[in-house]
Amino acid sequence: MANYKIVISGYYGFNNAGDEAMLSAILQALNRTFHSPDITVISGSPQATAATYGVHTVPRFSIGGILRAVFSSDLIISGGGSLLQDVTSWKSMIYYLSIITLGVLFRKQVFLYSQGIGPVRYRGIRIILKHVLNHVDAITVRDKESKGFLQRLGVRRKIYTT
Repeated sequence: MANYKIVISGYYGFNNAGDEAMLSAILQALNRTFHSPDITVISGSPQATAATYGVHTVPRFSIGGILRAVFSSDLIISGGGSLLQDVTSWKSMIYYLSIITLGVLFRKQVFLYSQGIGPVRYRGIRIILKHVLNHVDAITVRDKESKGFLQRLGVRRKIYTT
């Protein structure tokens, strides 16, 4: 599909080798799957990410930029890593869930890509996580523990382990 608009959210633009490798792998897969996809990456270092990967970018904390990008997209990908956990910070968990929720609310296709999920200590966040993930289009997790956690949480979507 020509000019398919995709937004990728994750911990990109912070010089973390693992996250940058994941972004590179996602981009390669998208470029093999879609003809000339229009890709926007939400990044902590938008200029560096744009220069490195040849994609559009939006700054990580640009609320207006993220809203516009998600609203005009066809697909939201929440990129790999351990984004959905609240051990390092509950604020980070809310941040990533907010982007996923925007995709759901704007009726976009939403795909969780090779996520490591949990632990989630706070009951309120677990409830939000369950409800949001029951509205996404596809979920892949990187390990059986993440899959089991989501199943115990009550996520009814099919969950694939990568």
